Amino acid sequence: MNPIIRTYIFYGLFMLLIAGVSWMQEDSASLVFVKFLGSGVYLLSLEGLRARFPEQHDATRSLATWIEFKLLSAVLFGVLITLVNFRPDVPLHTTFRGFLVATIVMAAIQIGLFLLERRRPERPS
Repeated sequence: MNPIIRTYIFYGLFMLLIAGVSWMQEDSASLVFVKFLGSGVYLLSLEGLRARFPEQHDATRSLATWIEFKLLSAVLFGVLITLVNFRPDVPLHTTFRGFLVATIVMAAIQIGLFLLERRRPERPS
């Protein structure tokens, strides 16, 4: 299958999944639509982040740059989780706390897995 078509299908299914979760949360139709659009923006943001940190430079990237990439990726994930869980009637501090928790947990997982992988010795092919 053409990679562009596969990407469109993946984006569409992901956006429908997020819209479905929003609908199951009994969000209003307009909020379901906003979350549907926002989930697509999340995926595009990840691609934009990869444009800033090209994959072909992964092997030579410094530890600080890797951690920067992982932190920015975690922030994007925190934004997605905040968008999916957003409720207009919830106080700002609750929404902000949810964003922080999602971002910190994802950053810890991503950086932890990266450092673990980095410590493993190369296996001969």
